[in-house]
Amino acid sequence: MNKIILFISAIAIISSCKQAKTSKTLIIENVSLNLEGPLFEGSNTGQSIIEFPLKSFLSENNLKNEDLKEAELTELTIVCNDSTNFNNVQSFTFQFVTENTDMVKVAFINPIPENANSIQLKIADEQKAIIDLLKQDKFFIVADAIIKTDSETNLELKCNLKFNIKH
Repeated sequence: MNKIILFISAIAIISSCKQAKTSKTLIIENVSLNLEGPLFEGSNTGQSIIEFPLKSFLSENNLKNEDLKEAELTELTIVCNDSTNFNNVQSFTFQFVTENTDMVKVAFINPIPENANSIQLKIADEQKAIIDLLKQDKFFIVADAIIKTDSETNLELKCNLKFNIKH
């Protein structure tokens, strides 16, 4: 009986020494991303820069960069800026990169529903080192769009991102 009590006490002590990870949501909204025309049938690329992605998140939650352990993108929605829709776009692939990290594929959609002017992308199952990207002073969103037919106009998008961050 004493061994069982000693074992349970040891487990309780070890468990209390480990800090439990908690998570919070980081939302970055209305990021402009433009694919400059003319756009040609096939692959076309656009990019956007997000500067100091964690600045307000850290201060609002009384955290420091070193407190953050993991992050994952949980939602990426894109919206056409004008009255057009995505009918001339077959697919999108979104990636994140910084000057100090490798490019990471984070979301995609193929095919795009007809007449949609707002779409939610499928999030990649494996997202390596997202927390390392967010901890940088800036990161780039790179969007590759497969265009169905040539077009002279720009494709102007707004991106909304939602992350789950564990600390």
